[in-house]
Amino acid sequence: MRKLLSTMIALAIAGFFGTAMAVDGDFEMSGHVNTGMGYQYWGKNADSGLIGASGSSHGTLGDFPANSSGGTKLARQQSLIGFVDEAEIDVMKSFGENVRARVDFVPAAGADSTGSGAIWTGNGGLEQAYATVNIPVGNGMEFLVGRFDVPIGYESVERNDNTLFSHTTIYRDLRPKTATGLKFYYPFSDMVDLHFYVVNNLTDTFGGTDFALPSGGFRLGFGWGDMGRRSTFGVSAAGGMEAFRTSGAAGKNGNLSYMADLDWNVWVSEYFAVGGEGVFRSDSANAAATDGRYFGGTLALNYVFSDVWDGTLRYTFVMDKAGISGTTACLGSCLSVISGGSAGKTTVHEVALGGQYHIADGAKLQLEARYDMLKNTALAGSSGSAYGGALAFLYTF
Repeated sequence: MRKLLSTMIALAIAGFFGTAMAVDGDFEMSGHVNTGMGYQYWGKNADSGLIGASGSSHGTLGDFPANSSGGTKLARQQSLIGFVDEAEIDVMKSFGENVRARVDFVPAAGADSTGSGAIWTGNGGLEQAYATVNIPVGNGMEFLVGRFDVPIGYESVERNDNTLFSHTTIYRDLRPKTATGLKFYYPFSDMVDLHFYVVNNLTDTFGGTDFALPSGGFRLGFGWGDMGRRSTFGVSAAGGMEAFRTSGAAGKNGNLSYMADLDWNVWVSEYFAVGGEGVFRSDSANAAATDGRYFGGTLALNYVFSDVWDGTLRYTFVMDKAGISGTTACLGSCLSVISGGSAGKTTVHEVALGGQYHIADGAKLQLEARYDMLKNTALAGSSGSAYGGALAFLYTF
């Protein structure tokens, strides 16, 4: 009933803004719809706390739920599903030359039953909702207040902006996605810019035990080349007293969680780009629990075959060096959740191969195959694997 009501409200608002657009040219409206079909196979040791166990994994392709028995994905289980990943309507309104407001409505909660892919779940169907003011300082500073996509990492929150459909473990579990608070943006030149933000917390949650000091972060970005083949490189950091934000947690001022991130997408030639990300994260534990230490990296090779076809090969690894037991506060969601809350050290490997066919302006078809392997030193079956594939249509309007 709630989903139906949310959808009706979003459509009503869209209809209102669509009518307003005809009257007031300051209104802008855009959005996208992502839909398709996916197949997954949970292989070895899927029922022993590894891939997909107890609702811990996000699925072979990272974002699809599995059929389950008592909440547990079973070994040798298969799942073939159609999905509506996202239906989003973005509405923007300008007030003069320097003030703008934007709301991104997402009536479809997404395919991820855990909520980690559908990051807006439980937040009123809003992915973003903010107002900005342009301040005439130097080259012009943008001041933003509200909920926004965190500027960090190689992968975009919007799948339509990525060359592969699935998100990596780094995106899902090691870095923040959205946050609520203040953000400043300043372009030093056409090649260098800075995002700086101060937010409630990096999990973008409300309630529970909190702390008076906010969290925050920044991204220093570099860009060069033509718009169609623009290379980018970013240096990011984020942190805060995240341990206080676990309900009922005991902590002290030393319980600081922090992370550092490098992202890049460099066009080596007119047809070939090398993208990727490297990340380190430390989660200071609550009370006597073990601190979390994570390393991760992604390398993506993208080749443009023609005006309508391109392909991407991507490899991702993540290491949990400390083997936390699930009691640590996290910047995103705890990696230990993937290994069923086990205290063992965990290593994740992911390989994805896919292609895009650009059907028309704003419409493309994505094909992807992916293989995941996870090892955990504390479990009897120390390794697990899963694989799958997806066919997705992504429409942007």
